[in-house]
Amino acid sequence: MNHRDIIIKLVKNKLKKKFGVEVGVWKGETTEKLLSKFGKLKMLCVDPYVVYSHYKKHHNLEVYSDQRMMDGLYVITKDELVKKFKNRVWFIRDYSTRAAFAVEDGSADFVFLDANYGHDYVKDDIAAWYPKLRKGGVIIGQNIDSNKDGPLCVKRAVEEVFGKNYKTMGRRWYHVK
Repeated sequence: MNHRDIIIKLVKNKLKKKFGVEVGVWKGETTEKLLSKFGKLKMLCVDPYVVYSHYKKHHNLEVYSDQRMMDGLYVITKDELVKKFKNRVWFIRDYSTRAAFAVEDGSADFVFLDANYGHDYVKDDIAAWYPKLRKGGVIIGQNIDSNKDGPLCVKRAVEEVFGKNYKTMGRRWYHVK
């Protein structure tokens, strides 16, 4: 099962308010799949679309090293998703922890964290976005096995927040509030 199908499976029975958040949007493929699958779902896409110095170390894509390309990717992704899904999707182009202030606590059915996989970033994202979930909502993250800035840094961050009160499906981790 690919990672987008895993996310669909995890959120399928959680859509009471019909509102979800993707943090770390890139090309918007996950958001597009979720909006296509769930016709009444509305989604907020959060991504600063900025070049980070460590991208070259972890990715072999030219776009990661050129801010003009990242700016273009943002425009194309936003335009295509808004054209296809109209008012069911909107974007905040900012860092995730700042963007979280724009979302009401307890308002989201799910939050999918696919942003920076560094230990401190994962912890900060969980701290910022967990309050946005309604009771029974699910927070989902990528790459539980990431070693980006140390052995199993994502797993360490998740366990520092949730202890052993989380599950995995493939490389995704999740916790139900």
